[in-house]
Amino acid sequence: MSDQHGSLGQGEWICAILVTIVLVFSLTRYAVDGFALPIMGRSLSQGGDFQTYYIAAAMLRAGEDIYDHSRALQFTANHPSVAYPEVQYYLYPPLLAIVLAPLSTLPYPLAYKVWVIINQIFLAGTLLLLSRSLPMFQRWSLPIVVILAGNMYPFYLSIDIGQINILILLLITAAFASAFQQRMFLAGVMIGIAAMIKISPMLLIGLFVFQRQWKAIWGFGASLVLLTVLTALVAGPPSIAGFINVSLMNSIPIQVDWIDNASPAAFLHRLTGALNIAPLEQGLRWLATLVVLGVLGVSSLPQRSANDPAFGLLFGLWVLGMHLLSPITWEHHLVWTLLVVAVTAGYLVHLNARRTMPLAIVLAISYALIAFENLTLNRLGQWQFKRGWWFLSGDYLREYFFADVRLVALVILFGFIAALVFRSTSMPYWRHWFNLANVRPALKS
Repeated sequence: MSDQHGSLGQGEWICAILVTIVLVFSLTRYAVDGFALPIMGRSLSQGGDFQTYYIAAAMLRAGEDIYDHSRALQFTANHPSVAYPEVQYYLYPPLLAIVLAPLSTLPYPLAYKVWVIINQIFLAGTLLLLSRSLPMFQRWSLPIVVILAGNMYPFYLSIDIGQINILILLLITAAFASAFQQRMFLAGVMIGIAAMIKISPMLLIGLFVFQRQWKAIWGFGASLVLLTVLTALVAGPPSIAGFINVSLMNSIPIQVDWIDNASPAAFLHRLTGALNIAPLEQGLRWLATLVVLGVLGVSSLPQRSANDPAFGLLFGLWVLGMHLLSPITWEHHLVWTLLVVAVTAGYLVHLNARRTMPLAIVLAISYALIAFENLTLNRLGQWQFKRGWWFLSGDYLREYFFADVRLVALVILFGFIAALVFRSTSMPYWRHWFNLANVRPALKS
């Protein structure tokens, strides 16, 4: 046991040595796979998704329609420095192209390397903000979140393909940290900025609505209005219409059945197709959506202080809702679950009871299924299906196995955290419905 001067006892020294070993391993692995290989041009993808952002930003500078895919293909074919002759649909709000416009002035290989370096800054900021919002870990908070991040395959994938998701993680972590410090307006602003770059974080403002945190809602609304005006001034109003018509209405629905989509919508699409019950797909998808929304809504009825560990647990539940409600959940989106795992672990530490050990095991298993690399899961799937014991064995599941494993982990984690949230309140949940009568007077005041 540590003495009053803060020195470590024998047990704590053992823990410190073990944490140091795992920390150095995690940092070494990340330094190679998450930084050195992409910078050296030895990663697998070399920014396949970043090229989509890069081309959109370059087209914006040239006055082109960034949502015209046929024009984007021509633009890519004529570009002197891009890595691939093909380019995917640009599915993001115009603000992302505006933000990345300066990088599009550089040759593509250099722009990708600069983007890799910028992502290291995003990740470092995320880890610092998250560690400071987990006081229950005391001196171990930063090493713990570094170890968690350093062993998650989605981070390596996101950096390899040049995705935007680490920036989104930084923004939602900043929102959580701001709420933890009772800076609700800033928390809303952070969510608004994230939603103007990638639309799915918009869901998080629902938590602040249920918690009656009106300053956060004002901050969210103000950031949306200001950034929409900025987008209209820089990219033109047609760019906003293009995002709605091309991305939301057409391109995103088409990608639901892509092979590595781990969303419930994708799973139900694959499942109903394999069982020849396709007419039931839409009904099942609506049912899944209503269940997730119902759990989020009911669990958010009791008002909680933002510095209560249970609020962090609730925030993590809404982040999982982003994955489960979106029609598309790629593996690189799962970097957002770093926050979920960290705040859930913090809550278990806060409980400070022996019975939390089985709960920690459930959390660890969910984290492991998210953190595993694709190659590991693919080999496991091939081993299973050669023996044909899976109840739906065949090419269908062999191809989609690793995506469905991610979905299983998300569902387990969602149910696990929801159960913890429900147990954390002393008042029966039905009584919180009557507290909603206070919303209208609060709005008038």
